[in-house]
Amino acid sequence: MNVSDTEKIKEAESNILIAIGYLTRDDEFKERMRNEGGLQLLVRILHNSAIQLQQFQQQQGQRGIINQPTSQEEDVVQNAARAAWNCASNKINKAALRELGGLHALVALLAHPSPDVVAIVSGALWNCAVEDETRRVIVDLGSIPLLISLLSLPHNTISNSMNNNNNEQILESVTGILWNCSAISEVRVALRKLNGLNALLSLLDIAMGINQGMNSIQGIISEQQNQTIQNNILGCLRNCIVNDQNKIAMKELNGFNKLSPLLSESTQPDILEKVISIIWIGTIPLENRELPTDSPMIPPSVFLPPSLTTIVEKILGSLRNYSTLAPNKIRIVQHSGLELLTKLLSSSSDLTSTIIEYSAATVWNCARNEEVKDYARQIGTIDALLNLLKKNNSIIASQQSSSLKEKDGEITNTGLLPDSALEAILGAILSLTENKLYMRNNDGLSTIAQVLVITNPDSSRFVVENCLGALKNCSANQQNAIYLRELGILPHLAPLVTSQIENISREACLLLKNISLVEQNRPYLIKQNLLQPLLSLSLTSASQEIAKIANDVVRCLSTNAECRALIIQNTPSLIPKV
Repeated sequence: MNVSDTEKIKEAESNILIAIGYLTRDDEFKERMRNEGGLQLLVRILHNSAIQLQQFQQQQGQRGIINQPTSQEEDVVQNAARAAWNCASNKINKAALRELGGLHALVALLAHPSPDVVAIVSGALWNCAVEDETRRVIVDLGSIPLLISLLSLPHNTISNSMNNNNNEQILESVTGILWNCSAISEVRVALRKLNGLNALLSLLDIAMGINQGMNSIQGIISEQQNQTIQNNILGCLRNCIVNDQNKIAMKELNGFNKLSPLLSESTQPDILEKVISIIWIGTIPLENRELPTDSPMIPPSVFLPPSLTTIVEKILGSLRNYSTLAPNKIRIVQHSGLELLTKLLSSSSDLTSTIIEYSAATVWNCARNEEVKDYARQIGTIDALLNLLKKNNSIIASQQSSSLKEKDGEITNTGLLPDSALEAILGAILSLTENKLYMRNNDGLSTIAQVLVITNPDSSRFVVENCLGALKNCSANQQNAIYLRELGILPHLAPLVTSQIENISREACLLLKNISLVEQNRPYLIKQNLLQPLLSLSLTSASQEIAKIANDVVRCLSTNAECRALIIQNTPSLIPKV
């Protein structure tokens, strides 16, 4: 058979495959391809083309070969791959292609010198990679190094590719395959070790440059494909950032700085969700929490519609992470972050408990800076926090009065804030209690006291600790100490004083110490049976600090005649000599 005859056969074969490619757009024909041996035929053609390609590569020992496949041979493999791509949209066909060895051939053909072929082959693989078992096979066939090399190849030729649509198709498919395959933990490691993370971030720079209208590359990739490529890259990076070493690598590659402009520029919810997920997870390590220079403190997307609350929660989670570093606290305030958080917490909309928790935790972190405390009071931050507590207390009171109880007698928690949110709110208030008069005059003391009374210290220890801490700080003011006693808080402190949780016992004793410093309060401590637990702690507490605090309270109470008689009767050695 001469060359001309071979070319005619290849041309006929290619035309048949073109027809099959059109027919396989129909779901019914996809099933016929599987049931009538069509998939086997496609795999055989792809397999033969892969063998031929490998032979060329072996002869030349490099990717850029001299004896490249003929145009007819390229047409055959391209059309066979397109038909396989169409067929792979059927779930059963994906499994069939895998079992027939089709994935082996497709992965091998990623190294084909023709961009036309690679564009179709990578598209077919992307269609297959959505299945867990299939993507596992794609990875095991050694595809990751090939895919990473394809990420960087178009960068070198993109300026000369104005009339070539294959580069963007390759980029779209390859980034899609990597996103799917990065669900496998070892691929996340491979992407770091094979410089894949850097390649993805470099490609993202190009895609973002197109967004910004950079003349050198504007128009090469369509807007729709650009959005898909960005989405694929970010999906892959989101999977990769779960790996602890990749978190470090992203910081070293300046990845977080590169991502931050998308927070304010992108209007696509799926893009925003991935960007903020990467930043949120990536800022778990303390060393990654330096705020990017151009990053908005709280992007406008915080105030997205309620249907996008997941994005808002992750933005606020990232901000909470950032706010643990001292320099970031000031930057957050300087960029109106505290005002926006206060506005959010004061919103009349129903906020999720996660939004409340992360917002309050950020305020808590920032309010530990002395410059922030008075400013937070001026802009209404304390009021916003107290109103959240009041609302929660009101729900509990309503449930109690309506007897909305479970069978075991516990109050239903529908609409109630979880302990994590309460802890953050109370922690923020604890950091803002310097203005003790303001706390009393604006129902702060009564609100926190009510939380303390209705909270079980055994199941909600940190809520109770923060309540006690806030009340302790405020009770350093004499009028506040009297007011707390008048609120009827003393009976509820007795069990807390002797709590097995050391922090609760210490904070309760310190609160009692402040209250007992006011002479008119002292008889009430006796009447509420607080003397005996204090005496016991002063003598038997395992904590020297708590024993000393309890002893100080007892000595203070001893100035009261009634109390002094009781102390002498029980422990005369505690009475100071006159």
